[in-house]
Amino acid sequence: MKAEKRSESGPTISIRGKWRARATAKRQFDQGVGPAFDGSSGVDTEDIINIPQIGYGSFQLFPDQNNYGPDNPSLPAFNNTVQQGLSWIQSHGELGQVFGKPISLTGFGLVTQNNAPNFVPFNSTQAPFASDPPDPPSPDPPTVTQPFGVTDSQRDDAYAQWLQAGLQAGVGGMLQYQWSQSNLTSEPGSAIQPSVTGNTPEPTVTGNGVSPNDGYGTQGQGQAAVESILSQGGQEFAL
Repeated sequence: MKAEKRSESGPTISIRGKWRARATAKRQFDQGVGPAFDGSSGVDTEDIINIPQIGYGSFQLFPDQNNYGPDNPSLPAFNNTVQQGLSWIQSHGELGQVFGKPISLTGFGLVTQNNAPNFVPFNSTQAPFASDPPDPPSPDPPTVTQPFGVTDSQRDDAYAQWLQAGLQAGVGGMLQYQWSQSNLTSEPGSAIQPSVTGNTPEPTVTGNGVSPNDGYGTQGQGQAAVESILSQGGQEFAL
């Protein structure tokens, strides 16, 4: 059966030639600069949430891998990261209110300096900041480079501000990526990272393992502090 388009009263506007919306739901968020809702940071959330058959929207926030707006040259890099995240969250909260549909932040995260060696960008299998020693060892002194990522305290600060912004903007839910877990049963060859000794075909596995970490895990990386912030944010969302 062919679905019929919903009829609307009053003047209409076309959105990319596929969907029609009331004039009050026109594209109000395009800023002319930065990714806005043009799809360059994933998909065009505004076009999708405006589809009559779509009941809710979602978006993500990963400043280590995407640009969410122009930098303010008068601000440090971390402050730009926080501010762009706040604007991104607030804009999507407003978007949900305009179309009268819930919208959720289904994944957000920052890579810390301690976690940088584990960081594997999306759609990649390489850890660009892993520190493997040269073979054979180089006689030259190692090159000192600026560490990648934020500090644990900066991550905690950003998470706290972003969670509060989502609560105030009416975002339906916010999920931190990625949750880490220890004391898991590990097997050689599995994704669980066990404590392994020996280099024989059947190495000795001792103790339990930790869930995979692609750079956003919190296990052992200021874990208590970030879990406290996430727990407090979750309680506020539940109220």
